[in-house]
Amino acid sequence: MKFIVIMLALLISVEAAAADNREPLVTIRFNQTNVYYEKSLYRAVVKAAEVKPGVMFDVVASSPSGASRAEEATKDSLGHVLATLNEMGVPKERIAVNTLTNQPVASPEVRVFVR
Repeated sequence: MKFIVIMLALLISVEAAAADNREPLVTIRFNQTNVYYEKSLYRAVVKAAEVKPGVMFDVVASSPSGASRAEEATKDSLGHVLATLNEMGVPKERIAVNTLTNQPVASPEVRVFVR
């Protein structure tokens, strides 16, 4: 039961992040074949952890309107960002994830918010 409550809280938090106008810590636009976001993400995550130890992150992937290929590309991009965060040592328990489809973006995007 405790697990379900925690997961529900995480989902509500991510939905709120997507609905509100918070400034993302990082926005990664996957608008070309090779996107080199790792150093920028690393610097931002380290800075956030310095300011707020135990920081939690909301990771929100947005796919543009259109074909299912865009949704698949967004899922792939999200997977890469999550793997990068994991490689940086961010525990999975500190990451809440959401995917939004049919968004007003030109290419897949992943936004990382501090909670």
